[in-house]
Amino acid sequence: SPGEESKNMQGLSSLLEFLAEMGFGRVDAVAALGGGTVCDMAGFAAASYLGGIDLFVFPTTVAFSMSCATQGEWRLNLASGRGMAGAVRQPRAVLCDADSFSTLPMEQYCAGLADAVRCGLACDRAMFEMLEVGSYDIEEIVARVLAHRSNALEDAAKEPGRADLLSLGEPLAAALERASDYELLRGEALAAALYALAQAGGDKRLKDRVYRILTINGLPWKCSVPADDVIAALPFGEGGTARLVLPRKVGRSEVWEAPSSEAREYIKRGLAD
Repeated sequence: SPGEESKNMQGLSSLLEFLAEMGFGRVDAVAALGGGTVCDMAGFAAASYLGGIDLFVFPTTVAFSMSCATQGEWRLNLASGRGMAGAVRQPRAVLCDADSFSTLPMEQYCAGLADAVRCGLACDRAMFEMLEVGSYDIEEIVARVLAHRSNALEDAAKEPGRADLLSLGEPLAAALERASDYELLRGEALAAALYALAQAGGDKRLKDRVYRILTINGLPWKCSVPADDVIAALPFGEGGTARLVLPRKVGRSEVWEAPSSEAREYIKRGLAD
């Protein structure tokens, strides 16, 4: 069944038992056709069964096509919290057919674009400008994001900071999700996080451009979650150091390390009305 409530160890156990009953061996493969729930479950099963068998991923949502499909990390929920069980298995291939996006509710389609906005803001000015004027081919957008993610993973050993840039908006987006009791879609939380970081930096032109790209693509720039609740949900320990990726201008971001207290104040400034 669709939804986060299905991403659990009981469902995984059923999948593994099915693979065993059907006599799957090391030469066989799992193919995942669907959104995040289906692909996380199938990916975890492929990573676990017989120590790992091949996996092919056919994502059918904008969000999963761009944000998760190439990372090879699959997450399930525990009673203690979301995404607390993880397994790693790189897909043999990720195949996206943008025609499947036509089946999505508009709210989910728009939320899926948040990762493309993030990627454009972080490192791809041309893609940002396509989205900013609402003139783009969704297949090209997905392909560009996938290329950036794949290249970042391949180059991580030579240039460790590059992959970090594509995490722009984290962990603020995760904190917004938690503080909203997961009523916000992931893409909606990410959109609000991107605007907050742009506002916190004090560059009015950048803030205005982020506002424009979000609104023209049906994404929220603010949410109703109280700022204090969001700050409390951040994973920055007292007295430690926080690591954030900050937008500096369209197409360029950088990693910022600061005391946790300073990072919280920075984010709080961005969340202010």
